[in-house]
Amino acid sequence: DDFDASVAATKALQALREAGMLGNFDGRGAEGGPDLDIGAALLGALNDPEWTVQLHAAEALARLAAAVAPAVLKLAARVERETEVDAQRAAKKLWKALQKERALLELGEVLDAILPVLLDRVAELDGPKALMALGALELLHKSGLLQDPEGHLAEAGEVIREE
Repeated sequence: DDFDASVAATKALQALREAGMLGNFDGRGAEGGPDLDIGAALLGALNDPEWTVQLHAAEALARLAAAVAPAVLKLAARVERETEVDAQRAAKKLWKALQKERALLELGEVLDAILPVLLDRVAELDGPKALMALGALELLHKSGLLQDPEGHLAEAGEVIREE
């Protein structure tokens, strides 16, 4: 079943690529070639001329950021504020190892890159684009990466969901 789903997904991506729906984004790489840096690839896709590529890249980055946020924030706090010398040394060593592997650690930079794309789509206040962007913003809010002290996100959600 997983194989059939994989084949169907590959065919769907090929059809989208042939239809020009993937813009300039090309995540294919030669087998045995260098690993794809998915964070860098998705950040690059935010500049694609196709809004579909931008929105899907922003949503994927939002999901990644929300997923890694608890661990990254705890590790960053350990690196900066740990009073136990051995624990701080271990935290710094882990941080450097993750940086070397191009892990998604700079969450502020990711947010700076994706928020304009997501907010532009939410501002439309109608349709699946706005709903998709809203979902990504709500996920960031739920993860603690996005604050909404004045309730604008909740207000936008009510308007978009009414449509």
